[in-house]
Amino acid sequence: MQMHWKNRSATLLCAAGFILGCSRSSPPPIVPPIAPVPGVREGVLWSTGHETGDILDWYENRGGGAFITGDARVSVTDEAAHSGRYALKLEVRGIDQDVCGSRVFRWGEHLTEGYFSAWYMFPVAPLVGEWLNIFQFKKKAAQDSNVVIGPIKSAVQDSNAVADSTRSVPQDSIRRETIDPTWYNEVKTRPQGIILTLSHWNKIWNLPGNVRDAPLIRSGRWFHVEWYYKDGVEDGVIRVWIDGELIWSLENVDTRGVDPYIQWAPCLYGVRVNPSHLVLYVDDAVISTRRLGP
Repeated sequence: MQMHWKNRSATLLCAAGFILGCSRSSPPPIVPPIAPVPGVREGVLWSTGHETGDILDWYENRGGGAFITGDARVSVTDEAAHSGRYALKLEVRGIDQDVCGSRVFRWGEHLTEGYFSAWYMFPVAPLVGEWLNIFQFKKKAAQDSNVVIGPIKSAVQDSNAVADSTRSVPQDSIRRETIDPTWYNEVKTRPQGIILTLSHWNKIWNLPGNVRDAPLIRSGRWFHVEWYYKDGVEDGVIRVWIDGELIWSLENVDTRGVDPYIQWAPCLYGVRVNPSHLVLYVDDAVISTRRLGP
């Protein structure tokens, strides 16, 4: 019996020593990493989900805003949204006969290259007779021009944050410069449906073939468009993704006007398009220094 208890005591002492030894040499407790701030993504310079219920994000730091041509309107609505409750509503009337345009610009980031993206949805598919663009870049085309930028009026920051086609920009705030589009996405009607094409303002380019065929755009369905746009005269770069798929990739192209700074606008802008009253919803717009994808 004595031997039995001695063995048992030795076993207990060894066990106690093992436990004490572990407690002295055990690593510090694992501390979970600090979670990123919700909604903030790396590389994002500016973004809006329109969840403030107005369009004031586009005016942030006086670096953008809404511009309209003809019978057009820019507002924020809860009729549809890609995320959250609200989306931007671009709306034109009479586009079957006249040039009409609703546009929201950002230029305040002063970028010479970057990624620009937004989600889009047509509640009714347009039938394009002449032209319609929904994603455009613009550049200053001439210095000290006496030509105002067409029949454009600015949005009125009223309580509903609506672009009012009945009120003009004060004369002293109109930029007397010629601002022309450079590259943009046009909506085209094809026998199989509507698609996006890549175009350049007032120039004919021998564009290389698409990396992939542009997918069909379906009414009532959100689709994502993202561009990488790098300024250059002979070394400009353009890449365009639709729903995360690379569709166009161009290098060594002219992407510049007079100055190198990029002006970007989601828009609903065209002529000879049906229906006459046309609506496009836009949401979750982002400007970033890295590709984010849909």
